[in-house]
Amino acid sequence: MFFFRFWVFGGWFHRLFWDSQAKRTVRDDRTWIFCRPWRPKKRRSPIKGEGCDSIVGCTTSHMFKPTLRWTKRAKHPSSPYARSEMKVGNASVSHVIPGERKIMLDRGFLQRPANVPLLSRRFTRRSGRKPTCLSAALAEDTEVETVQKYHQRSKDGYMFTAEIAKGASEAVVTFAVERDALPRNEVPLLNWGFYRASRSKLYHPDKSVPSGSKLHKKSGAMRSPMHLNEATMQYETQVDVPLALEPVTLGCSLYLPGLDMHISPSAETEHFCIPIGMRPGSPEPLGLSLVDREEESPGTYRSTVNFSVVSRHAEAMTLCLVRLPAVEGGQTGYMELALDPLVNKTGDVWHVTMEGLRDVESLCYGWRADGWLTVNGATQFDPMVVLLDPYAKVVVQVTLPDSAGKGSGNLFRRDRCSEGLLGSLSELAGPAFDWGNSAMARLPLEQSIVCTVDLRESEITEGAFNRAKGMVEKLVSIGANTMLLCGVQHMETNFETGESAPLHVFSPDTSLASNSNRGQANRELKELVKECHARGVEVMLQVEYCFTSENKDGFPQKVSLGGLDSALYYRNGVINCGHPIVRKLILDSLRNWAENYQVDGFVFLNAETMTQDRDGVVQDNPSLPEDISEDPVLRRCKMVAVSGNDQLLPRWGERGFPHWGVWLEWNKRFQSDVWEHLVRAFDGKLSAVATRVTGSADLFAARWDGGLPWGLAVGRRPSFGFNCPVPALTSLNSAFGGDVVANTSMVGSLVVAALLFQGVPVLPVEVLTMDFLAKLVRNVTRVRKQYEDLLQPPSFSSSRHFEWHGAGPGSQPDWDGGSNFIAYSIRPQSDSTRGVYVAFNPHIHEVTAELPYPGPNLTWQCRVDTSQPAPSAGTGFSSYIISAKSAVVFDKIETQW
Repeated sequence: MFFFRFWVFGGWFHRLFWDSQAKRTVRDDRTWIFCRPWRPKKRRSPIKGEGCDSIVGCTTSHMFKPTLRWTKRAKHPSSPYARSEMKVGNASVSHVIPGERKIMLDRGFLQRPANVPLLSRRFTRRSGRKPTCLSAALAEDTEVETVQKYHQRSKDGYMFTAEIAKGASEAVVTFAVERDALPRNEVPLLNWGFYRASRSKLYHPDKSVPSGSKLHKKSGAMRSPMHLNEATMQYETQVDVPLALEPVTLGCSLYLPGLDMHISPSAETEHFCIPIGMRPGSPEPLGLSLVDREEESPGTYRSTVNFSVVSRHAEAMTLCLVRLPAVEGGQTGYMELALDPLVNKTGDVWHVTMEGLRDVESLCYGWRADGWLTVNGATQFDPMVVLLDPYAKVVVQVTLPDSAGKGSGNLFRRDRCSEGLLGSLSELAGPAFDWGNSAMARLPLEQSIVCTVDLRESEITEGAFNRAKGMVEKLVSIGANTMLLCGVQHMETNFETGESAPLHVFSPDTSLASNSNRGQANRELKELVKECHARGVEVMLQVEYCFTSENKDGFPQKVSLGGLDSALYYRNGVINCGHPIVRKLILDSLRNWAENYQVDGFVFLNAETMTQDRDGVVQDNPSLPEDISEDPVLRRCKMVAVSGNDQLLPRWGERGFPHWGVWLEWNKRFQSDVWEHLVRAFDGKLSAVATRVTGSADLFAARWDGGLPWGLAVGRRPSFGFNCPVPALTSLNSAFGGDVVANTSMVGSLVVAALLFQGVPVLPVEVLTMDFLAKLVRNVTRVRKQYEDLLQPPSFSSSRHFEWHGAGPGSQPDWDGGSNFIAYSIRPQSDSTRGVYVAFNPHIHEVTAELPYPGPNLTWQCRVDTSQPAPSAGTGFSSYIISAKSAVVFDKIETQW
């Protein structure tokens, strides 16, 4: 009875006393947080049992709540913090956060003008209404621009809430946790701190520290008390954030002093993360994307930009921002932002959205990746290297400042480790490229004549795009209508192996531009494509998704893909084309070239890598080639596969590259057979050459009787073969050891074979630079176009009269190998007045060839003789002396009496 009376009268007395105290006038220089008395409920015993260390997670409703707490908090005056401690001026900010690298950044990184003073806040009770949180109080006294809320759950199941109320020059972050979710008799403390470049090094500005806070020296976190808000039944506390600190992350966790226990999000991270001046970001699209753009004043914009990158095995990721100096020799700005694996990671994608970026044209970005993954004892991550984003569409060469750390460069020369390749944000600024009235030619394959242009043929690559643009007129004049650009992808030389290979697959090489201005290479390539389309010329790009300059067997270098996640992107020193993430990268790269540069097709070097799965097993129906062939954007493009090793193709390359009736193929059998027949004069090659003359039916005709999958068995047209007389994408000079002029007849014979055999001819670049070859090609292309229906029929079964000839009258070629001379004539099935005769003499001696009877009132006219200066002329021939290593072409004309 005594205890009952004490409880009743004690409760009445406390209510009377505290209610009277609550009626006191609240002074303007302090904030009173009032909590009403709590009436305890009937308690139940906590869960007991062997191995139960705490009652965290027990679903009890009797957990202890504090009765009353008064917290006095001093008013924040108009703080000079932004000008004194941050030293914000009109130009740049120099701020040193303890434990972090020195950060030199331009005002363009900031969200607000640095000379705006912080807001002087007063929180008062108006009309008897108490603010339920500090952000609500902020809303009463000043305009709130944005309010963001974050809800995060700990590994023990606690729901943690943070609300950001942002004003004109400062923000207030309110942290809250449900009272009923906490263990009994526990009043939580908030462990918190700001960080930017390192999640383990926290910083606590004096003006941001709530009263009653204490620094925990071991962890470096500030411990601030939390107070019960009766309106929401949550424990809350607030932290002020000067906007001059942005972008910054506020890391926090809950500490239960009674249990000496920390409540953290998960085993991956020690604290909850609240991004300020930035957003968690979006995993799509990968790379760089513009979210919003706001005009502050005429010509001045604030941009919101999303960054995302894929790395499955990285345990930490940091975004590195570099501001290039406005003038040469100026100061380079540098800043790093450490991403949180819970807030800034979705699946395998790390992402963050930066707000309020000014002058994005001068900004560059890269990534630092760190983790513990090792392969064969070698660490796969180097956190000191600033990595190039594989999705960057504009690449620039940057000299990193000393604040970026030693060894931070990502070039291939050890003596220039402070330099690196970074992605540029300039692609987000400026007007879109004006394509004018140019349109794609969309030529049929039977009409295509390809000329290769190696942009790296000269030792001086500067201005290569402009030089190629000057070749368009010459290319059109010789009768070609497709330009194949080689070496467009960004390439580097591996300093360990000395070999050059592509490094970046999304952008053109900056060294090919006429100057080093940001985006200059991109603009000049587009100008080149625009000029070609205006002249009716298609543009194809040579690409490679096999070897890269950063990853060779035994010589891995961490520059881009290799530094982000070598185990994901590579397999045995080559790009792992069988991995779904890598397949997406390749598809996005091809779409980028097709959409943004309007290229008409691609030639894939070392395409056999694309036929293997993620474990290196060759597939009959590989996913990547099929995805490319069925892609709705890429389906309009010509896709040409060039195999470096046919043994790595399905069925050991018997049917070539898997094609599904869509893929074209570099006809290596044409090059091999023609070279061995015309150049080396091997015996027994006539049957193989005859197959190449008629379109390589062994490779392109349908074959349904071999138990082959549909992607290999389905037939293709003869024009699906690309016929190049020299090894894939090499020059005539290199093929002949620099003696092209000394072998004019032989070189001419190879060019005639490429132009007149069924298929798409691919001519080396020398046909544009050597006058005798240019004249020869111009002459032969006229014949090809005049007799296109006979020389390039659309199918293997097209109607025409085809006849083989030997050197003697009415003879056939010596198929058994006695003579290597071969000739053939073609005429329409129902028209004997039109026809052509083609002959090749691979011998080292001349051969007299008897021409077939042309018909009544007709005679043969010599159109091409590779041993004579072009154009050849002469009529009335019944026989003709063909010089050694030469080829001739005749057509029928009416007899002139």
